Amino acid sequence: MKINSQKTVTKLSIWTLLFITSSFLGGIISVLLYLGDKSNFGSIAEWVGSIGTVVTVASVALQIRTEHDWTDLKQKERVRPVFVVSKQNFIEKSNIIWSCYYSLNQTGMDWTVVQCINENSALDVIVDIKGWVPIVMNGEVNRYQRERRLIPIPGLSSLSVLLDTSGMKVDLLNIFYKSSKNEINKLSIEYQHSCVSFPQYTNSHDCPDLIKEYSDFFILLDQYSQQDNNYIKVGSYKHTADSKFFGTSKFVLTYQKMWEKNNQLMKAYFPH
Repeated sequence: MKINSQKTVTKLSIWTLLFITSSFLGGIISVLLYLGDKSNFGSIAEWVGSIGTVVTVASVALQIRTEHDWTDLKQKERVRPVFVVSKQNFIEKSNIIWSCYYSLNQTGMDWTVVQCINENSALDVIVDIKGWVPIVMNGEVNRYQRERRLIPIPGLSSLSVLLDTSGMKVDLLNIFYKSSKNEINKLSIEYQHSCVSFPQYTNSHDCPDLIKEYSDFFILLDQYSQQDNNYIKVGSYKHTADSKFFGTSKFVLTYQKMWEKNNQLMKAYFPH
């Protein structure tokens, strides 16, 4: 779509230039013919030749500008990152997790895996997750409450990372980032009724409003206060699933309980 629009703009510019030149040339010829005295103003052929020179120079300048814009566009397209996004039930050893929370529930489920699948990297990343979290009372889910998690990340590359969507029914996942050409990009995935939409990519070249949307996040981050907003959770905490991460007695006890519960469910659904 972008390529076609670029060609259309170029064609319109050339036709506009030719129309203006033709009109100007026609006006000059009309004036010369009206005055009748060509000795003071030069012949019609001289005027046509001079104007033709101006048109040639303008056409060359327009062509150079068009080729420059086209080259710059292709360079931006080449450095745009492409991601694969998937789900992972449990944290595995050596996983890297980005969360808005200082501490994690190591036994949580439904983490989101993000990995860049080309050689490009995403810079100054902001992850925006919108969804619902359960409110548990007396050991049972009483209701669901809206929650939005904002996670600033320095960058994403070919090394896969986990995003903290654990314990959350995600409706929308947006990932904002810059390319190495300083272009703003956006990846969006919708989750509706257990169906996941195909990733949608947007860039600031096609959608200039994306620049303001990206800038507004930094205003929100600067003005954020945990005490004033229970709906939005903001944080940038990097957790590495090493031996120390899994080595607490609390984790071992919780994991054993979860394992026993899963075994009970398996026996209930698949009795021997």
